[in-house]
Amino acid sequence: DVLRSASIFAALMSILGNKWYALKGCYIVMVLTAACSAASPYVGDALARRMVGSTPFNRVTLAKSVGEVGSLGDSIFCAVVPLAATAYLIQLVTLRYFNTDIMTYRGHGSFFPDMTKNGTSATTVRVSISQLKRMRRVVGSSAL
Repeated sequence: DVLRSASIFAALMSILGNKWYALKGCYIVMVLTAACSAASPYVGDALARRMVGSTPFNRVTLAKSVGEVGSLGDSIFCAVVPLAATAYLIQLVTLRYFNTDIMTYRGHGSFFPDMTKNGTSATTVRVSISQLKRMRRVVGSSAL
């Protein structure tokens, strides 16, 4: 959990440019991630009970027990796949709202935060917002 939270935090801070609103947003994302991680086993259990009539908890074997409808494999499948598929679909739906071109950490182009050069052939080029808008219009019109 700590490693996942640290990687999410570092990725979001680098994408959002280390601004104060980014810091607040990262903490909100970390809290939501922890809440979803805590609720996930119970949501999965409820899904499995509803779909196959058995629970992924308190089971030792993959075979169906006498009093239950589904096997452990069935209940795990029903607990995991709907949540994973929903998360993937949400990612696909929100993909268009994310930038496809992300600068390096803190927006310094080819420099690291300590201002050392990133590679031998890396360069930094200043591109104004109006140039970016023109480039996106050209790319958008050529894609159609």
